[in-house]
Amino acid sequence: MKTQILISLVLLLTHAVSWSQDEDSKFDSLKITKSSWGYNFYSGNREIYKYDFKNIIRKDEDAYTFFRKGNNLNIVSTIFSVGGGLGVGWLVGGMIAGGEPNWVAGGIGLGAILFSIPMSNNANNHFMKSVKVYNRNISSRSSLSQQGDLGLMISKKGIGFKLTF
Repeated sequence: MKTQILISLVLLLTHAVSWSQDEDSKFDSLKITKSSWGYNFYSGNREIYKYDFKNIIRKDEDAYTFFRKGNNLNIVSTIFSVGGGLGVGWLVGGMIAGGEPNWVAGGIGLGAILFSIPMSNNANNHFMKSVKVYNRNISSRSSLSQQGDLGLMISKKGIGFKLTF
């Protein structure tokens, strides 16, 4: 009898350990960090490409909506900031060359740069919100999938533990 209890306990603990090791690979949390050249995307502790990040987050409709909004705002912000940089660069280049500086191009460029800053911040907020929504939803999904019912079972062959998911 003691041998059966010991074997049952070892099998139960082995199952619990293998389930906890599988948890990390199944439900990795996502993270985005902003760098000087754009965004870095992470799944768990490893860096992934934006395309892979998009495919992962696409599984959650709410998080994917925020991600798409952030991505679109980031694209528009980048276009305005590059265009603004060209306008300001044209002004500075004209001044360095000794010719007549084009103040209109410089003013429009500065306006475009100033317009792109809040748009970039808004894109960043949408990216961070998409990650927060996704991580919140996977933690609720993972806890639901890991909930099991451990009970005492009595059958014709004897008494034992019954683990159901």
